[in-house]
Amino acid sequence: MPIVSPEEVEILAYRLYKQKVPYEKMIWRLAELCLTIQKNIEDLYEKKSCNIDAFETVDDFVQHLKFNAIINPEKDEIKSYAEKLHSFKPERSKLHWFIAEKELVFERLKDRIGDQI
Repeated sequence: MPIVSPEEVEILAYRLYKQKVPYEKMIWRLAELCLTIQKNIEDLYEKKSCNIDAFETVDDFVQHLKFNAIINPEKDEIKSYAEKLHSFKPERSKLHWFIAEKELVFERLKDRIGDQI
């Protein structure tokens, strides 16, 4: 079973689109999600990546959890990452998709950490 299905991402991305969130807030949220996932998954932290495609299944994903509690990034880290993301000027539709994907992954992460405690 994949970590998140494309259908789940599509549904959430559409909901995000309907909310009409300002561009800067979407950039911030994506930066926050990416950094949170990086800090809590071994391989992603080492690679400084937000790419979850390396994990084919939920079980594979869970094996790489680093902690038994969610580690959150500092505001300064988020700001720096958000500025970097902003410089790429991603399209709003891509932001909706990326945020939806990362939001769903983050939910799975929280669920799995909760199961381990």
